[in-house]
Amino acid sequence: MSLDRADLIRGLKAVVTLLRERGEPAGIRIIGGAALSLRYFERRTTEDVDAKVHPPESTLEVTAEIATANGWPSDWLNTKADHFIPMSKDVGWESLYVHGAVSIWVASAPALLAMKLRARCCLTRPCACSTRSSRRDCPTFPRNHHGPISGET
Repeated sequence: MSLDRADLIRGLKAVVTLLRERGEPAGIRIIGGAALSLRYFERRTTEDVDAKVHPPESTLEVTAEIATANGWPSDWLNTKADHFIPMSKDVGWESLYVHGAVSIWVASAPALLAMKLRARCCLTRPCACSTRSSRRDCPTFPRNHHGPISGET
């Protein structure tokens, strides 16, 4: 299953519509291929929308309904990659939609590159982030020549 830019826009518009109709607040922060397609350049397709959502319960309930209506997988909008978002560094979120209590944001291009590099690193080397007390303790967490991304040493 793949989603093109038109699918992404249609799906996210439906999310906004349902959340607003129900009076549910929501913040959706999109990363990965969907963010690239929506904000930076036309990408042919992506498998899903990687995002951090708040609150997750009502937002994911709505996205599951949209999945059913469109014949998409129930996790077309998923939170499985949100651990790649830097914890204490401002990623420069850029707004796609803000109205009332519902907002959709995409990460800045530099932050997306850093997250992609970290994801690639975790795919090529064993990563213990999920078992460490913090990502800072993970040996594969991205570092630059000045120290950890978070600014901690």
